[in-house]
Amino acid sequence: MEKIVGLCKRRGFIFQSSEIYGGLQGFWDYGPLGTELKRNVRNSWYDNMITNHDELTVLEGAPRAFSMVGIESSIIMHPQVWKCVGHYDLFHDMMVDCKGCKSRFRSDHIIVVTAFKGETPVACASYMPNDENPHLSKTKMKKLEKKAEPRDNIQSFNLNAYLKKLAECELTEVPEELVASCPACNGPLTDPREFNLMFKTIIGALSGEEG
Repeated sequence: MEKIVGLCKRRGFIFQSSEIYGGLQGFWDYGPLGTELKRNVRNSWYDNMITNHDELTVLEGAPRAFSMVGIESSIIMHPQVWKCVGHYDLFHDMMVDCKGCKSRFRSDHIIVVTAFKGETPVACASYMPNDENPHLSKTKMKKLEKKAEPRDNIQSFNLNAYLKKLAECELTEVPEELVASCPACNGPLTDPREFNLMFKTIIGALSGEEG
């Protein structure tokens, strides 16, 4: 990913928004080549889905022929719109925070590798797969293998599935060697909680109904 980002910057495809002033996470600016690429992708999609759509032919799986038209609406809408379509209540990820380094992770991105003796978990370690670290480190794996006997098994779960597995084992107290830790610093993690992906926008000079 770092190589792709570096290439995009050198060739002028895409940059982090306001990068020279510290940057804004999650926002991007398109350079000359990035602007042309984005336009080409958008135009190709629009031509395929809208302009060249055959409204006289019944497509496979469709109950009847239908037409396709384009509309453009504002992304800023009345809060009740987002409430009615379910985004306000349902548009969220399960997140965990590290109590040590304060990093935040999606809980389904944290992989917990667990050693079992039969159906009983005896040790675990956490990591996040990526280009630099596609597998659990050898050091952590050796610690797991010491806890498990050769005939026992070692399984991988995401954090959500792992917590469900622990609940199925009906453990009243989770031993320290079974506590899933931060993949960055091995610190303790908070319980997964809903993190709403919508963010508040203020329109006008005043907030609330007055705005």
